[in-house]
Amino acid sequence: MIDTIDQKLLQDLINMYIKYAGFSPIAAKICAYLKFDFSGEGVTFDQLIEALGVSKGSVSLNLRQLIDKEIIVEIKKFDNRKTYYTYNHNYILLWFEEMIKKLEYMSDISNRITEMAQIEGKIDERTLHIKRIHQSFLEESIIRFKRTLTKIEQI
Repeated sequence: MIDTIDQKLLQDLINMYIKYAGFSPIAAKICAYLKFDFSGEGVTFDQLIEALGVSKGSVSLNLRQLIDKEIIVEIKKFDNRKTYYTYNHNYILLWFEEMIKKLEYMSDISNRITEMAQIEGKIDERTLHIKRIHQSFLEESIIRFKRTLTKIEQI
């Protein structure tokens, strides 16, 4: 059970999930609420419905999607028949891996388009310079993400 929630922080988390992660409002509420489960003991389905004031169907659908994406995990307690849900604190590893893949893909495409433009000879020096700066940024970001992921994995 989650006892203490900073309402402003909760709302900021909800907004962040909607705006930057593309979550539906209900998925964002579920994720944000479960971030406050610092103990990792989890929250029951009924507790989620009560805390969020959302219909069972909406919670069920969004919860299943979050579980499928490995953002939320189900906990089956040995002495209790209820299922508990908590935020997957290892999700950060999955997120870093996904970001590295995205950056590598973007870097590859950016590199190929710049090479093609150079071969065609239809790119001015300023644009070429901007593309090289962008490419450098992507490559440096990949390196930083990989270093950070390695540090987290070593903990």
